[in-house]
Amino acid sequence: MKDTLVKIDKDKIERVASGNADVRITKDGKIIERNYIKKGISTDDKARVLGQPEGNLSGHAGLFSSAQDMEKFANALIYNCLISSHLRNTLAKNKTGYLYTNPDGTKGASQYLGSLCYSKNPLLSNSEVYHPLSGSSFAIAGWSGTQFTIDPINEISLFLGSNRSHNRITINAQSKKIITNENGEKVVILPSGRVVIDASRYAFERDDAIIHPSLELAFKLKILEDILNIKEVKKESSRTLIR
Repeated sequence: MKDTLVKIDKDKIERVASGNADVRITKDGKIIERNYIKKGISTDDKARVLGQPEGNLSGHAGLFSSAQDMEKFANALIYNCLISSHLRNTLAKNKTGYLYTNPDGTKGASQYLGSLCYSKNPLLSNSEVYHPLSGSSFAIAGWSGTQFTIDPINEISLFLGSNRSHNRITINAQSKKIITNENGEKVVILPSGRVVIDASRYAFERDDAIIHPSLELAFKLKILEDILNIKEVKKESSRTLIR
């Protein structure tokens, strides 16, 4: 995984997605524009304080990679090249999830966590893991817009490297200011006249728009492959009996 780095090499810096021009709107209407984050520097304040620019990995943010490297990582986990299947499957075991009752009497469920990865939540709207996947599936999402899902039983993986933090509103406590333009984009017009796309609800809208349809298609293709493989095995068995 030569493209997976904490400190970006100078010859690879142009391949890194920009993470600056992040806009945040506070409850009192204050607009904060963060234009000081350079390419190759984590958008996470704590990761920078803990030394990401110098190459120190904090463990929660500041790791850069590519789709090709993430595919290698996914396959290494699925086919037990890094850790045993037993240890890998414990990542999908709930460690901290619990049910609770709201003041109005309705029931809820906290986000289920495995070993620093998300496992299934009974409520799909609160789950990082797509429900039709196997019980050994786990996932993890990045604040900047990434999502990584592994289903080792069905041998399915998904990596989304989208970018919600560049030239976007990532935190918006003034949602009433959001308008939908002619292209269907949710935008906010700043006092300066600058039009910025609102991505404060990105994680929720991303699942319905991209993650779930992609995994549904992958799951259907897997089922089709299994059916075709079974038919091929039966066909070969029949040939053997005839001989």
